[in-house]
Amino acid sequence: MIRQETLAELTNGKLLKAKDLARADTLGCRGCSACCHEVEDTIVLDPYDFWQMQKAGEGDFSDLMSKGRIGLGMVDGLIQPHLMVGADKGCSFLSGEGRCTIHDFRPGFCRLFPLGRYYHDGTFSYVLMKDQCRQTHRAKIRVDRWLNIPELKKYEEYILSWHTYLVELQKYLTGHGDERRDVSMDLLTLFFTKPYDPEDFYGDFNRRMIRAGQE
Repeated sequence: MIRQETLAELTNGKLLKAKDLARADTLGCRGCSACCHEVEDTIVLDPYDFWQMQKAGEGDFSDLMSKGRIGLGMVDGLIQPHLMVGADKGCSFLSGEGRCTIHDFRPGFCRLFPLGRYYHDGTFSYVLMKDQCRQTHRAKIRVDRWLNIPELKKYEEYILSWHTYLVELQKYLTGHGDERRDVSMDLLTLFFTKPYDPEDFYGDFNRRMIRAGQE
């Protein structure tokens, strides 16, 4: 999601890499689930997130849509999937006790919080978001340990590839706005509606990227 605010407005200004320390550890959140409420359509999902939900036993794209777990919305000019909220404005994956029912398989945005990504110079850095988390007493933790994502380097390469692809589509649509719906439907069909290889997400994703470049 493209943000219009400056780096200084959103963060403490420090650009971090995976081995750097950040005061991000919420120490189990102490029963707080504020960041999982009133998120509306802001938790935008990427293909890896769908693979994780698939591994969690939540089903494929159509299953998640029919269960009201996800919805579709316009994000930076493209129709993309996002988490849905319930009647109490809480994430659809929250339990009655305010705990995440897919915590080990949660989406990338959730896994990052209260960190974010800042894209620059053909790469990205991690940043600590200001005034986002209500937990004022957080401990320092290394970014890679906070993320707890296997094969993090592969994941980071994938994230950069996905971000670059979306930006290229958005640039294309600035001069071809009449194709917005078709481009969005192609994006959903190629990268979301078909389940991913349960054992090889990155290989499967890369094959789909090759197909996207040929179409």
